[in-house]
Amino acid sequence: RYSTMTGKLPSRSVYSREINKNHHISSVTIPTSKIQSTDGTCEFENLAQNLQIAYTGEYRTGMFGKWHLSKTDDASYTYQSSVEKIKKCGFDTVDGLYVENMMNDGWYGDDQFSHNMEWITSNAVDFINYNQSDAYNWKKEKKPFFMYFNPTAPHSSRSVREALRGFSCRKTPNGTLSGDFDFGIYSQIPNVGNVTNCSEYRETIFQRAGETASDKDLGSVWVDDSIGVLLQTLKNNNILNNTVIIFQLDHGMKSKNTLFENGVKIPQFIHYPNLISPNTKSDLLVSTFDVAPTLFYFAKMSSCSFYKTDGKAWKDTLTSVNEKFFWKARKCVFFEYDMDRGECEAEI
Repeated sequence: RYSTMTGKLPSRSVYSREINKNHHISSVTIPTSKIQSTDGTCEFENLAQNLQIAYTGEYRTGMFGKWHLSKTDDASYTYQSSVEKIKKCGFDTVDGLYVENMMNDGWYGDDQFSHNMEWITSNAVDFINYNQSDAYNWKKEKKPFFMYFNPTAPHSSRSVREALRGFSCRKTPNGTLSGDFDFGIYSQIPNVGNVTNCSEYRETIFQRAGETASDKDLGSVWVDDSIGVLLQTLKNNNILNNTVIIFQLDHGMKSKNTLFENGVKIPQFIHYPNLISPNTKSDLLVSTFDVAPTLFYFAKMSSCSFYKTDGKAWKDTLTSVNEKFFWKARKCVFFEYDMDRGECEAEI
């Protein structure tokens, strides 16, 4: 998360340097790789803040879902104070917020709610629709946006099955909602069917995944539907083909918490019809810290208008054979976990 948002290695985190100041090498773990320092100050050098500043009044920025990039004080936590804290990192809108993983200990109210993909997705849909509305664009000029969207499912911090059957869409980290969301848009995505409320929709997840499906499979269908809703929202606003979508996991699965290939290698999908043809595949060696500089280039920011990153923009490799060759010739990817360091070099 840190490297995706900043384009930098996690050991460069100001927070990491503060709490590891007596060590020559920073410990790189989730608790130490934060984007906000111990006093709550957010690092200026991040994607959202630089897009917000470089295009004052143009780019709207939004964050929805799990954050995990701040140190949360258990005793003073409130939903609204966390929203305001994260906004300082460059976001105009923060909602559908889960500050941390849910751990069944109820420290920030997570005994009252669980995974709620409909709530996270509904807030993201509202953000897109408002950003494209005449109410916001009073000059009738459609403005670009940056959205950081983080599903909590199918994470094992809470049972997805229990969330689907034991909690309603109205139970959220921001309290109990007065009513359900508008489920009309869910009926527009493939295989869901005509649903009008939360319980109807959630039952279709079991129908499609299978009654005995694992939490992982149930959660995958749930997340897939949410992405489908976001794609349909972009399509309804006539901006799907001109929106860059990057979808990726947050870590490797089979060797999690190691620097072996299965611990650091993740799927990453890019959807941008205006430039990338369907079924395009790339064998380039890229990393999460390449995301920020790449999006800066997609946003037409010159390299001198944003800070120095550890990553490199791969945008031009999509259209230039020479750029793809040079990328392969010089690209080396570094990995960090705890006190361990590793690297992988590209082969020509």
